[in-house]
Amino acid sequence: MYSHQAGLVAILLAATLLLGPLAAPDLAPFREAPATFAISSLLLLSSSANMGILPMYIFFLLATPFALRLLHRGLVAPFFAAILLGWLAAQTNLFGLAMYQVQPMLTGRGIPANFGLYFNLLGRQALFFGGLFVGFRMAQGRLDLEFLRQPQWRTVFFMAAAAVVLLGVYDLVIKLRLLGDDYSTRILIRTDRAILGFFYPLAFAIDFFVIAWLLKAGPQDRAVWVRRAAAGVDWLFTRRFLVVLGQHSLQVFSFHILVYYLLATLLPPLELPALARAAVLVVSIASLYLAAAGHARLQERDGDRRAAGGLSAPISPARPRRFRFCERTA
Repeated sequence: MYSHQAGLVAILLAATLLLGPLAAPDLAPFREAPATFAISSLLLLSSSANMGILPMYIFFLLATPFALRLLHRGLVAPFFAAILLGWLAAQTNLFGLAMYQVQPMLTGRGIPANFGLYFNLLGRQALFFGGLFVGFRMAQGRLDLEFLRQPQWRTVFFMAAAAVVLLGVYDLVIKLRLLGDDYSTRILIRTDRAILGFFYPLAFAIDFFVIAWLLKAGPQDRAVWVRRAAAGVDWLFTRRFLVVLGQHSLQVFSFHILVYYLLATLLPPLELPALARAAVLVVSIASLYLAAAGHARLQERDGDRRAAGGLSAPISPARPRRFRFCERTA
């Protein structure tokens, strides 16, 4: 993963130096302080637009062995206590404040420092390690969600589904500032996405519950529309074109960063009409499969070389089948 980070930094730096003032505005940090910003990006202290996810996941993966050790030892309570306390610390934003205190000290000494990944690691870790726990239990065959078939959870499902709709409408109200600029500004400040403010984990938990219930209890529900919704979710999760992207997600992410900066550089001067911009967007999304197909081809060629050398070839990804969520093993 770090090789992707380093490669992207090198490509963006080279593109900025080559294009000069023609480079996309999001590349401004590379243009204003090429050496300092490139070094801080390689040290995972800075990132240009949309690049913060890679450093964030690198830090998470470095902490994953310690998290797995807790889970293997059955220390679930300390595991979740660490997640909760980390998220709570993120809400104070003290770590970010400390980073921004260091930045003026360096700039005062003539070093044009520009720190920040946008994402607060202590806040965002709640989603990552929460997902790690679910995946760990699924791998063990110990994630038992049979309780979701109880009638009371069907009632909770309808409440949660209504909440999903209402939250979607509320999000539009805030973004469109239908209740006034002052109200929307206050809500946006209180629900900072960077630190995963309280609104986001709660909304995520509601969404997760709706999907989990549909996959577990939905196929046997007495209501036809619920069964159809469950079948729709299952169909979506097993589409080959989405599975392929997921199997090569790191390569697809890195490629999409390059596509983003390419479009950010080329499109503004062209002033394309709305229809043409929509067509460019569709083509850009479709181009992500080039990264997936290219990486799949490299894996296949590596497997052929291993087989020719008498080494065991890597296991090919299985074709998608019906999505099995939390099936218990004997």
